[in-house]
Amino acid sequence: MKQASKLLLAAAACWTLWQATAAVAAVPTYDKDAAKYVHQWVWTLTDAMVDEIRTPCTISRVYSYCNVAAYEAAVPGYPGFRSFGGQLNGLSSLPKPPKTPIDWRVAAIAAYHRVAGKLLYFYDRSDMRYEDDIAGLKQEGVSQKVIDASVKYGEKVGDHIIAWSAKDGFREVQATGDFEFPKGEQYWTPTPPEFSRPVDPYWSRVRPFALSKADQILPPAPFPFSKDPNSEFYKAMKEVWEVGKNLTKEQDLTAKFWDCNPIHSFHFGHMAFKTRQISPAGHWMNIAKIVAIKQGRGMMETLEAYALTSLAISDGFLSCWTEKFKHNMIRPVTYINRYMDSSWNPVLQTPPFPDHSSGHATISAAAAVVLTKVFGAVPFDDDTEVYLNMPVRTFPNFMDAAADAALSRLYGGIHVRHSNESGAKNGQQIAEYLLGKVSTRTK
Repeated sequence: MKQASKLLLAAAACWTLWQATAAVAAVPTYDKDAAKYVHQWVWTLTDAMVDEIRTPCTISRVYSYCNVAAYEAAVPGYPGFRSFGGQLNGLSSLPKPPKTPIDWRVAAIAAYHRVAGKLLYFYDRSDMRYEDDIAGLKQEGVSQKVIDASVKYGEKVGDHIIAWSAKDGFREVQATGDFEFPKGEQYWTPTPPEFSRPVDPYWSRVRPFALSKADQILPPAPFPFSKDPNSEFYKAMKEVWEVGKNLTKEQDLTAKFWDCNPIHSFHFGHMAFKTRQISPAGHWMNIAKIVAIKQGRGMMETLEAYALTSLAISDGFLSCWTEKFKHNMIRPVTYINRYMDSSWNPVLQTPPFPDHSSGHATISAAAAVVLTKVFGAVPFDDDTEVYLNMPVRTFPNFMDAAADAALSRLYGGIHVRHSNESGAKNGQQIAEYLLGKVSTRTK
């Protein structure tokens, strides 16, 4: 019996080794170099959405559908990787590839193009990226026959993802009328300098990707509103005021490095100017790129990193926005101007939605948990904001970067500390739930 057991164990070990060897052998030889196409597509999305002036929530939605589409178009060519079909809410099994030869680079590119062309307003960016990529692959020697078959399959996958996206409630939310926020001194009200109406107040109605419902995982509640100097609420607001008045150079730099407000307005007398910049989700997409390139990750692992990070960010925003418009908590600039210092202004422009909890803290923690799972707890140099003449910041790991992003909102004067810490806790829990529910690797 013991001898038989040994033989069985040996056979199992040989089978496992054969599977691993076969999987490695089956990975396309172009995988390492092909990661460049994925990075270019994600940057194309980022660049287009900066110019489109989208909201943080809608930006995360575009990243998620586009990255999942490209992942799904390539996954049949990579033994050892698993489809999201049947794992994400509402996503049915994906179309099977034909038996004719498929170039998985082309399939992923075609899927990106198909979905981006549907979701972007500036879809011409997607068209130009697609044409350049296909032309380059032709020059590399990919036959027209293989390109045609691969494009057809990638577009079929893209159409499947588009049909899935059409049922997530987004269109209905966009068609909903103006949000009537509650009236009272404890509630959020439009903030200077633009005094804009709140963005995406009905986002809680959008279908989550992994969460069972929008409020499945929520952060700790905000402190009860109070004007009592001895209350937790007053003390939290006072900290924002005092920190803002005594910012060090490093704190000021931290606030501005993680600003990531998609649109920023400047006022000079009666004139107003607006600038556009990368979003919180876009910042973390770039961090994923930095580390993927540093580690030499191939196309499929890069697609995996972008897809999982996008999904965690999307569900993070969903949970956060559900919380924001549940409590409608007053922003520091309103509270401080009203009860402490009428002339005080925050370093950062307050975005047009309630305080609790912090969206940036939430999605930064969510992204950091996923990226740690994919890449490990590794150091990196974040050059995301160099285009705004900001210096490169070095972080020992993703979680430290997320903590820096959360704290930046206190330094910037746009969130109380409790909102940042609550958001970070929420984002971490959401990412852990996602990673526990969804698997991208076969067992």
